[in-house]
Amino acid sequence: MGSRLRASSARRGGRGADRHVVNSACAYAPAMPTDRDSLCILLLTLAGWISRQQQDVIDYLVEENRTLREQLLGRRPQLSHDQRRRLAVKGKRLGRELLERVATIVTPDTILRWRRMLIARKWTCARLSESAAPA
Repeated sequence: MGSRLRASSARRGGRGADRHVVNSACAYAPAMPTDRDSLCILLLTLAGWISRQQQDVIDYLVEENRTLREQLLGRRPQLSHDQRRRLAVKGKRLGRELLERVATIVTPDTILRWRRMLIARKWTCARLSESAAPA
């Protein structure tokens, strides 16, 4: 009766001795890389290369900014309102911590203050235009 139970268990996909032999034979077969695995490896390699390229560009731009800052000889840079706005928008995306590493023209506090002023001006102008509208 035990052998009959083992055979019926193997046919149903249960834990029979025959099934165990089949699985152990498959366990020793070498795993062939699939196209999906190859694609994942390629994408990870490409992403790493792009990230390294971007970091090299950032490092160059930071050094270029330092060089230009040295040419100012301690004088404050004269920035237009549009230049301040662009720096404020980009600086907000970076955040204070990263700005401390890369901001060389002005301090991170100044860039974030410009951003706060832009937001305040936006909301103030919106309210003024609504109240100034003709009835």
